[in-house]
Amino acid sequence: MLSKLVRKNNSKHLKNIFSNIQKRNYASNSAHPLPSIADLASEQVFYPLPNELKHAPASQVTVLDNGVRVVTEPKVGETAAVGVFIGAGSRQENVLNNGVAHFLEHMYFKGTNKRNQSEINTEYEKAGSKLNAHTSREYTAFTSHCLKNDVERSVNSLAEILLDSKLSQKDIDQERLTILQELEDVQQTIEEHVYDELHRTAFKDSGLGLTILGSENNIKNISRQQMLQYQKDFYTAERMVLVGNGNISHDSLVKLAEKNFGHLRKTGTVRPLGELQEPVSYTGSDVRVENHDIQGLHGAIGFQGPSLSSGDMIAINLMQFILGAFDISQGAPGKYSSSNMAQYIGDQGWAKQILPFMHGYSDTSLFGVKFVNDGGEDTDVLMIEILRQMTRLCYKVTDAELERAKNLLKLSILSQYDGNLVNVLEEIGRQTLLYNRRPSAAEMFARIDAITVKDIKRVANEYIYDQEPVLVGVGHCEEFIDYSWARIYTYQWRL
Repeated sequence: MLSKLVRKNNSKHLKNIFSNIQKRNYASNSAHPLPSIADLASEQVFYPLPNELKHAPASQVTVLDNGVRVVTEPKVGETAAVGVFIGAGSRQENVLNNGVAHFLEHMYFKGTNKRNQSEINTEYEKAGSKLNAHTSREYTAFTSHCLKNDVERSVNSLAEILLDSKLSQKDIDQERLTILQELEDVQQTIEEHVYDELHRTAFKDSGLGLTILGSENNIKNISRQQMLQYQKDFYTAERMVLVGNGNISHDSLVKLAEKNFGHLRKTGTVRPLGELQEPVSYTGSDVRVENHDIQGLHGAIGFQGPSLSSGDMIAINLMQFILGAFDISQGAPGKYSSSNMAQYIGDQGWAKQILPFMHGYSDTSLFGVKFVNDGGEDTDVLMIEILRQMTRLCYKVTDAELERAKNLLKLSILSQYDGNLVNVLEEIGRQTLLYNRRPSAAEMFARIDAITVKDIKRVANEYIYDQEPVLVGVGHCEEFIDYSWARIYTYQWRL
């Protein structure tokens, strides 16, 4: 895209932009991977962005003496969002304490040694602030959306909740029922079930294969001591990031961080999250959960991909858009899609839904295509076609497909920089944990535009061609393709 702009405008400014990108080697040749997003921390990349983004203040980062990172990204307005992000989730668990991170997240809202749950809730209601939290496989987040003059109270409250929670046995026992109900709700959400099974079979010998909520038995038996031990092991300074977004002062937030988190112990150096993880083992495999109470078949075909910090992840994201998606509930399936896969499968009537997915982590990922159909005799040809379309990326990608995918990915990227305050806050925290920095929108645009058709083919050959897939089926699995046939189609169809 940039080269076309240079030819069209013949401007010295645009030539300099394109030269900058080439000098920084954001493009790759067919034999070497793209530069890691965790690298080039001091680089400033220039790109012709809309004025609103071009003049947006850059992120500011301060690292306290104990390793707690403070990151702010100011934005004009009457509100602000602050959050504490901790580089630990269900991945840091084992089969015996699986679910403890999520259970602990629930307990932080039950009261501290200074105030009970009702007093905390009343405080937030009076201030007009919103307090939220969630646990993922690799990190846990606690956020507050508040008025601009309420930042100090929000940070003090977050610190109190995280560092001085009571964790009473009575509250723990009462909360078990709430989490068991949440587990039942998740198990009835078939999409969540499919992705949990996908992780379980792909990463069966590591914490990455565990579910976030844990098993019913674990929820009933997780102890207060297990919570305290998890807190001691992983709620450490170098795993913690305090983020502020909106109408907020960086210096003021640093002072609040010193006051509330400066006393935390430091157990290691501040590094990208991937360097703190235990090595993960991937197993190509399949799992079928026969359940005739479910209408049709919900399935997924996936492959192991690169880490989120890998430069190749940009190519993986573009591949998702090239593959395309459709949902029959939203109209004629695939008819108006520019994706070859969506058009063909939709025209054949083989599926009700086709949805590429990517679950990225600090040192690996799972990517592929999820599908929903009636579980009938067309299931095997549907799965073969999905594999054929994925394998096609190894040898046949057009410039038009890539250009369309780049535009769609840029639109997605912009929402991480210029969207809802809390959503942007989440991205700042997540990226700081993953990369130990916050890449600019300009840099991400430059990385996207530097990708070539050769890059897509190289990445597809590395992660799809003749590689072991993971297959998951939930529901009517009678016509599910045999794994040996699926394996064959990862290196066939080179036409």
